[in-house]
Amino acid sequence: MRKRRPLRRWIVRAVVFLLLGAVVNVAVAWGFALRVDVFMNPGRKSYQFTDTRSVFIIDFTATGSKRTQVARSYGDYSRANGHTSGFSPDELLADWSHLRTTSESDGFTKFSRDVRWEDGRGWPLLSFMAIGKVENLTTRESSIKFGMVVESHPWRGRGGGYNEPRVIPLQPIWPGFAFNTAFYTVVLWLLLAAPFALRRWRRVRKRLCPKCAYPVGESAVCTECGTYVKRRNELRP
Repeated sequence: MRKRRPLRRWIVRAVVFLLLGAVVNVAVAWGFALRVDVFMNPGRKSYQFTDTRSVFIIDFTATGSKRTQVARSYGDYSRANGHTSGFSPDELLADWSHLRTTSESDGFTKFSRDVRWEDGRGWPLLSFMAIGKVENLTTRESSIKFGMVVESHPWRGRGGGYNEPRVIPLQPIWPGFAFNTAFYTVVLWLLLAAPFALRRWRRVRKRLCPKCAYPVGESAVCTECGTYVKRRNELRP
Protein backbone atom coordinates (compact mmCIF):
# COMPACT_ATOMS: atom_id res chain seq x y z
CA MET A 1 0.00 0.00 0.00
CA ARG A 2 1.43 3.37 -1.02
CA LYS A 3 1.54 6.15 1.49
CA ARG A 4 0.15 9.62 1.01
CA ARG A 5 2.29 12.00 -0.97
CA PRO A 6 4.60 13.56 1.61
CA LEU A 7 4.60 17.26 2.34
CA ARG A 8 8.30 17.36 1.52
CA ARG A 9 7.54 16.66 -2.13
CA TRP A 10 5.30 19.73 -2.30
CA ILE A 11 7.99 21.83 -0.63
CA VAL A 12 10.52 20.64 -3.20
CA ARG A 13 8.13 21.54 -6.00
CA ALA A 14 7.56 24.98 -4.52
CA VAL A 15 11.31 25.58 -4.31
CA VAL A 16 11.77 24.40 -7.90
CA PHE A 17 9.08 26.77 -9.15
CA LEU A 18 10.63 29.63 -7.16
CA LEU A 19 14.00 28.94 -8.75
CA LEU A 20 12.41 28.81 -12.19
CA GLY A 21 10.64 32.09 -11.43
CA ALA A 22 13.97 33.67 -10.47
CA VAL A 23 15.55 32.41 -13.70
CA VAL A 24 12.73 33.87 -15.79
CA ASN A 25 13.03 37.12 -13.82
CA VAL A 26 16.73 37.39 -14.68
CA ALA A 27 16.11 36.46 -18.33
CA VAL A 28 13.40 39.10 -18.72
CA ALA A 29 15.51 41.86 -17.12
CA TRP A 30 18.52 41.01 -19.26
CA GLY A 31 16.31 40.78 -22.34
CA PHE A 32 15.14 44.35 -21.77
CA ALA A 33 18.75 45.41 -21.19
CA LEU A 34 19.83 43.95 -24.53
CA ARG A 35 16.81 44.89 -26.65
CA VAL A 36 15.23 48.11 -25.35
CA ASP A 37 16.98 51.37 -26.22
CA VAL A 38 15.61 53.86 -23.68
CA PHE A 39 17.23 56.76 -25.56
CA MET A 40 14.91 56.17 -28.52
CA ASN A 41 11.82 56.35 -26.32
CA PRO A 42 9.88 59.62 -26.00
CA GLY A 43 9.41 59.01 -22.27
CA ARG A 44 12.11 61.48 -21.23
CA LYS A 45 11.98 64.01 -18.42
CA SER A 46 14.68 66.45 -17.39
CA TYR A 47 15.02 68.68 -14.35
CA GLN A 48 17.38 71.53 -13.53
CA PHE A 49 18.29 72.59 -10.00
CA THR A 50 20.06 75.94 -10.28
CA ASP A 51 20.20 76.37 -6.53
CA THR A 52 22.35 73.27 -6.02
CA ARG A 53 25.32 73.90 -8.28
CA SER A 54 23.37 73.29 -11.47
CA VAL A 55 22.34 69.71 -10.91
CA PHE A 56 20.77 68.34 -14.08
CA ILE A 57 18.69 65.13 -13.94
CA ILE A 58 17.38 63.26 -16.99
CA ASP A 59 15.06 60.27 -16.80
CA PHE A 60 14.78 57.99 -19.83
CA THR A 61 11.93 55.51 -19.46
CA ALA A 62 10.53 52.66 -21.54
CA THR A 63 8.71 49.41 -20.83
CA GLY A 64 10.80 47.44 -18.37
CA SER A 65 13.60 50.03 -18.52
CA LYS A 66 14.71 53.19 -16.77
CA ARG A 67 17.93 55.16 -17.20
CA THR A 68 18.54 58.07 -14.82
CA GLN A 69 21.40 60.44 -15.59
CA VAL A 70 22.70 62.98 -13.09
CA ALA A 71 25.13 65.75 -14.08
CA ARG A 72 26.62 68.39 -11.82
CA SER A 73 28.66 71.40 -12.82
CA TYR A 74 28.63 75.19 -12.67
CA GLY A 75 27.22 75.42 -16.20
CA ASP A 76 23.75 76.59 -17.21
CA TYR A 77 21.49 73.88 -18.62
CA SER A 78 18.62 75.72 -20.24
CA ARG A 79 17.33 72.65 -22.12
CA ALA A 80 15.62 71.20 -19.05
CA ASN A 81 11.84 71.06 -19.28
CA GLY A 82 11.32 70.86 -15.52
CA HIS A 83 12.97 73.71 -13.57
CA THR A 84 12.67 72.72 -9.93
CA SER A 85 13.60 74.36 -6.67
CA GLY A 86 12.57 74.24 -3.07
CA PHE A 87 13.53 70.63 -2.42
CA SER A 88 16.50 68.35 -2.86
CA PRO A 89 17.05 66.77 -6.29
CA ASP A 90 17.61 63.49 -4.45
CA GLU A 91 13.85 63.36 -3.95
CA LEU A 92 13.46 62.64 -7.67
CA LEU A 93 15.64 59.54 -7.46
CA ALA A 94 14.16 56.09 -6.89
CA ASP A 95 14.27 54.58 -3.41
CA TRP A 96 16.68 51.92 -4.65
CA SER A 97 18.97 54.44 -6.35
CA HIS A 98 22.65 54.58 -5.45
CA LEU A 99 23.00 58.02 -7.03
CA ARG A 100 23.12 61.08 -4.81
CA THR A 101 23.45 64.70 -5.88
CA THR A 102 24.15 66.48 -2.61
CA SER A 103 27.22 64.66 -1.32
CA GLU A 104 30.70 65.93 -2.16
CA SER A 105 32.04 62.42 -1.55
CA ASP A 106 30.23 61.31 -4.71
CA GLY A 107 32.99 62.92 -6.74
CA PHE A 108 31.10 65.96 -8.05
CA THR A 109 33.49 68.90 -8.18
CA LYS A 110 33.46 72.45 -9.49
CA PHE A 111 36.38 71.84 -11.82
CA SER A 112 34.56 69.72 -14.42
CA ARG A 113 31.19 68.43 -15.40
CA ASP A 114 30.55 65.10 -13.70
CA VAL A 115 27.98 62.76 -15.24
CA ARG A 116 26.73 59.57 -13.62
CA TRP A 117 23.91 57.26 -14.60
CA GLU A 118 21.88 54.40 -13.29
CA ASP A 119 20.20 51.77 -15.47
CA GLY A 120 17.33 49.66 -14.12
CA ARG A 121 15.66 46.79 -15.98
CA GLY A 122 12.89 44.30 -15.31
CA TRP A 123 9.16 43.75 -15.63
CA PRO A 124 6.59 44.20 -14.14
CA LEU A 125 8.91 45.97 -11.67
CA LEU A 126 12.55 46.94 -12.15
CA SER A 127 14.56 44.10 -10.64
CA PHE A 128 18.21 44.66 -11.69
CA MET A 129 20.37 47.73 -11.95
CA ALA A 130 23.83 48.94 -12.93
CA ILE A 131 25.52 52.27 -12.33
CA GLY A 132 28.20 54.06 -14.28
CA LYS A 133 30.28 57.20 -14.44
CA VAL A 134 31.00 58.88 -17.76
CA GLU A 135 34.77 59.15 -18.01
CA ASN A 136 34.88 60.74 -21.47
CA LEU A 137 32.06 63.12 -22.38
CA THR A 138 32.95 62.96 -26.07
CA THR A 139 33.02 59.19 -26.58
CA ARG A 140 30.63 58.49 -23.66
CA GLU A 141 32.99 55.84 -22.32
CA SER A 142 31.92 54.92 -18.80
CA SER A 143 33.28 53.04 -15.84
CA ILE A 144 30.63 50.49 -14.86
CA LYS A 145 29.69 49.10 -11.48
CA PHE A 146 27.24 46.24 -10.96
CA GLY A 147 27.04 45.63 -14.69
CA MET A 148 28.62 43.92 -17.69
CA VAL A 149 29.17 45.96 -20.86
CA VAL A 150 28.38 44.49 -24.27
CA GLU A 151 31.37 46.09 -25.95
CA SER A 152 30.45 45.20 -29.53
CA HIS A 153 26.91 46.60 -29.43
CA PRO A 154 26.60 50.06 -27.85
CA TRP A 155 23.42 52.09 -28.22
CA ARG A 156 23.98 54.38 -31.21
CA GLY A 157 20.52 55.58 -32.22
CA ARG A 158 19.35 56.37 -35.72
CA GLY A 159 22.28 57.53 -37.82
CA GLY A 160 24.70 57.12 -34.93
CA GLY A 161 23.26 60.06 -33.01
CA TYR A 162 24.81 58.93 -29.74
CA ASN A 163 27.14 56.30 -28.32
CA GLU A 164 25.93 54.90 -25.01
CA PRO A 165 27.14 51.63 -23.48
CA ARG A 166 24.78 48.65 -23.62
CA VAL A 167 24.97 47.17 -20.11
CA ILE A 168 23.64 43.95 -18.61
CA PRO A 169 22.71 44.86 -15.00
CA LEU A 170 23.86 42.49 -12.25
CA GLN A 171 22.80 44.17 -9.00
CA PRO A 172 19.36 43.02 -7.79
CA ILE A 173 16.82 45.63 -6.78
CA TRP A 174 15.49 43.49 -3.95
CA PRO A 175 11.85 44.62 -3.68
CA GLY A 176 11.40 44.34 -7.44
CA PHE A 177 13.40 41.12 -7.61
CA ALA A 178 11.25 39.46 -4.93
CA PHE A 179 7.98 40.65 -6.47
CA ASN A 180 8.94 39.64 -10.02
CA THR A 181 10.18 36.23 -8.87
CA ALA A 182 6.87 35.59 -7.08
CA PHE A 183 4.97 36.85 -10.13
CA TYR A 184 6.77 34.55 -12.57
CA THR A 185 6.52 31.65 -10.11
CA VAL A 186 2.72 32.00 -10.12
CA VAL A 187 2.65 32.32 -13.92
CA LEU A 188 4.78 29.19 -14.34
CA TRP A 189 2.63 27.26 -11.89
CA LEU A 190 -0.53 28.30 -13.75
CA LEU A 191 0.99 27.23 -17.05
CA LEU A 192 2.73 24.02 -15.99
CA ALA A 193 1.11 22.68 -12.83
CA ALA A 194 -2.41 24.06 -12.59
CA PRO A 195 -3.85 22.03 -15.52
CA PHE A 196 -2.64 18.77 -13.96
CA ALA A 197 -3.88 19.81 -10.50
CA LEU A 198 -7.29 20.58 -11.98
CA ARG A 199 -7.39 17.25 -13.81
CA ARG A 200 -6.47 15.41 -10.62
CA TRP A 201 -9.15 17.26 -8.64
CA ARG A 202 -11.84 16.46 -11.21
CA ARG A 203 -10.90 12.76 -11.27
CA VAL A 204 -10.97 12.54 -7.49
CA ARG A 205 -14.40 14.18 -7.36
CA LYS A 206 -15.69 11.64 -9.91
CA ARG A 207 -14.39 8.69 -7.81
CA LEU A 208 -11.66 7.99 -10.36
CA CYS A 209 -7.99 7.24 -9.84
CA PRO A 210 -6.14 10.59 -10.05
CA LYS A 211 -3.35 8.98 -12.05
CA CYS A 212 -5.00 6.60 -14.53
CA ALA A 213 -8.69 7.63 -14.26
CA TYR A 214 -9.75 4.06 -13.43
CA PRO A 215 -12.92 3.82 -11.26
CA VAL A 216 -12.09 3.24 -7.62
CA GLY A 217 -14.07 1.37 -5.02
CA GLU A 218 -13.51 1.02 -1.29
CA SER A 219 -9.83 0.17 -1.60
CA ALA A 220 -7.18 2.74 -0.61
CA VAL A 221 -5.08 1.67 -3.61
CA CYS A 222 -6.10 1.80 -7.27
CA THR A 223 -6.58 -1.77 -8.47
CA GLU A 224 -5.40 -0.77 -11.93
CA CYS A 225 -2.13 1.13 -11.34
CA GLY A 226 -1.51 0.83 -7.58
CA THR A 227 -1.72 4.57 -6.85
CA TYR A 228 -2.96 5.63 -3.42
CA VAL A 229 -6.50 7.00 -3.62
CA LYS A 230 -8.87 8.47 -1.08
CA ARG A 231 -11.55 6.15 0.24
CA ARG A 232 -15.13 7.15 -0.28
CA ASN A 233 -15.56 8.12 3.34
CA GLU A 234 -12.53 10.45 3.06
CA LEU A 235 -14.11 12.46 0.26
CA ARG A 236 -16.23 15.47 0.99
CA PRO A 237 -19.86 15.15 -0.02
